[in-house]
Amino acid sequence: MLNSARDTADMILELRSEEFPCHKIVMTSTSDYFKKALKENEYMNKYQYNVKGPYRHQLIVPEWMDPKALRLFLNYVYTGKVS
Repeated sequence: MLNSARDTADMILELRSEEFPCHKIVMTSTSDYFKKALKENEYMNKYQYNVKGPYRHQLIVPEWMDPKALRLFLNYVYTGKVS
């Protein structure tokens, strides 16, 4: 799932040096947390940071979140399955 998202992703979640490509529309429609975080972070992405690569948005996820948990969450969001 995440490998296929990399080709068409328009944003990247960064957590402890790991990058998780995803789609802004998917994240904002499935998670109030990410919807709010992206809205608050949009100004910084647009005017203060030079986001590298093909991604239009970059969001640094809080350090308290575990990368494995984020990976499982993204898998659920994209597939509807918990594995």
